[in-house]
Amino acid sequence: MATRTQLIEAARKYTGIRWRHQGRSRMGMDCVGLLVLAGQDVGLPIKDFKAYARRSNGDDLIQAFYDNGCVRVAVNGMIPGDVLVLSDKIFPHHVALFTGTMPLGSIKVPSLIHARMEQNGKGVVREERMTDELMRDIHYVFRVPGLES
Repeated sequence: MATRTQLIEAARKYTGIRWRHQGRSRMGMDCVGLLVLAGQDVGLPIKDFKAYARRSNGDDLIQAFYDNGCVRVAVNGMIPGDVLVLSDKIFPHHVALFTGTMPLGSIKVPSLIHARMEQNGKGVVREERMTDELMRDIHYVFRVPGLES
């Protein structure tokens, strides 16, 4: 059985891969593709889901997490390896993996890894600190089944 740490490390191996809507390879991936590929890398039976638009209302995305056996948990109860569903303006349609903390100078700050398109239409998989804005954008936190602590 895979651990949360193994899932996070698997996701980190995709750092720098370019963003591509519905991408599922090292040639390009989107936020869901990152979770699917990292999960497959550690043996999690994650059912892929591609029936979404770039600007969906998020309902189908949320349902896909429930269909995969994920359990919703409170934002203040998230632990490394949990999946975050964030909004982009109004609707929740972006996902990221909570990685715990990363160093920022002499302190450690909460962090996540995700593949996100930037305003210039480009993007990459990257790990970054969780800003106040990103924290406000979290609509759901899901715990992935089949992961050990």
